[in-house]
Amino acid sequence: MVVAMARKKAPVERPADNREIVIVLKDSSEYRAWFDGLSEQTLIPGASIVRDALAMWAEARGLAPPPTGARRRSGRRRTEK
Repeated sequence: MVVAMARKKAPVERPADNREIVIVLKDSSEYRAWFDGLSEQTLIPGASIVRDALAMWAEARGLAPPPTGARRRSGRRRTEK
């Protein structure tokens, strides 16, 4: 009996990820639960909430906006804890 085998797919080339860690926020587990709740209720990733809040904070104070090269990267939401 001859069995046809599937061909291996060519590896997908992804662009280099040159992003850097910008901030680390430490707080209580209650704060973490609150923050995670915001993200879950709005379906907006936590990093996007912080990024938007920082841009709004700077604008409200007449400060420079984020650089135009700043990227938003959408992706899979983390659902496990």
